[in-house]
Amino acid sequence: MNRDVLTYLCRSFYLKKHPVLQEKRSYKENYCRALDYFVRKHDSGNDTFAFSMLEHYCNSLSGEEYLPQTFTPLAESEIKHAMRKIAALKIKRFKALTYRFVFVVDCLFLCAFLDENAAKAILQDLKVFFPTRCHRKLDLLFSALYRGTALEKGMDSVAELVSFWNREKKFFETPIKTILVTATMSAGKSTLINAVVGKRLMRTAQEACTGHICRLYNKPFEDGENSVSASQLIFDADADTLLATEKAGDCQIASSYRTFAEAQNRVCIIDTPGTNSAINRSHGVTAKKAIRDCQYNLLVYVLNANQLGTDNEISHLKYIAENVPKEKVIFVLNKADIFEMSEDSIEESIQGVKADLVQLGYEAPVVYPISAYFSLLIKLKLAEVPLDKIKEKKLAIYMEQYSIPEYDLGRYYNVSYENAGDDILTQMSIRCGLYGLENILLGE
Repeated sequence: MNRDVLTYLCRSFYLKKHPVLQEKRSYKENYCRALDYFVRKHDSGNDTFAFSMLEHYCNSLSGEEYLPQTFTPLAESEIKHAMRKIAALKIKRFKALTYRFVFVVDCLFLCAFLDENAAKAILQDLKVFFPTRCHRKLDLLFSALYRGTALEKGMDSVAELVSFWNREKKFFETPIKTILVTATMSAGKSTLINAVVGKRLMRTAQEACTGHICRLYNKPFEDGENSVSASQLIFDADADTLLATEKAGDCQIASSYRTFAEAQNRVCIIDTPGTNSAINRSHGVTAKKAIRDCQYNLLVYVLNANQLGTDNEISHLKYIAENVPKEKVIFVLNKADIFEMSEDSIEESIQGVKADLVQLGYEAPVVYPISAYFSLLIKLKLAEVPLDKIKEKKLAIYMEQYSIPEYDLGRYYNVSYENAGDDILTQMSIRCGLYGLENILLGE
């Protein structure tokens, strides 16, 4: 089957709390081999994405390296014995339990997550290995997964799995909002993206940035994993894999966004190269091609409060004015923390930027101020990511600075803060512009 790579790339996995993790090695191996059997049977061995996901699934459950191409598949004569072991009752903490329904959910998730017709055929195959008395509950489980109906008592073992399935299914049924981000070098574009996502996924100006396009998708819920798609599909990519993928060429990354909003719509942020590299002129060409050819709902232009009005900036702004509908463009004035209140006025600076943009052909331009680096530190602190001593000190300095009323950037955003939390970090996210910008970018 030729399936959309995004339905694999953007999956969230219920693996770190999977009930089979507590079982013995022999049981987990048997479980994985049975999953392998059904994936091979119902994908005819042609769906490389399905096998990539199966590999990740089995690696996570077994804790050992699993390679589908070298794995000895179960024969028809062996699957019945394997399924008998999977469906057997177990006694845990004086209670009888079985993983038979868990296996069905896993099997359908791997082979037919968004394909109800294919799932029906798989369910009929599965029923052969279950007692007739279980068939009614299998039908109830199928209906809960594909039609959102309720489970009945006695099916507690899959209640949480079904809840995550339905959350994920609803996520994939919504359209993707695509946001293209562009800037000249050193504007803080990648730091801004990392702040919105809440993770260090994009390499920043302090690192060797490349001239490639990277699409960063969100996932339905946090599963602690980053997925990448370039020359191959990789789940649970570490920092080195992300770095190598970004260096190699155009890529796609999927990770759960850490946002203040509880519910997440589908989002794709397109990261483009800085346009004014003196060493790599091709970076500007790549960025302009993306601006011209990519499909997106919104273009975010990141302005550097330290370097306004350069020739490169003006040239790039003119290009966008000539090639992008004005209603699709918003401007983010980054590094607002550099303003000295005794000498500068944020309000006057914003008005000055707007006046300059009008001269370049933009009608009623929208400019939002932000401190992207402070925003990223806030997100990392909220996620309890360890910060080194220097970052902790910088965070404290920023928090003191943004406690001053004149630095309250929240007033420049036409969004409601009524439902925002009253903890200090959330309040600081409002004052540094992050909360408001996140609502504008990620909201409906």
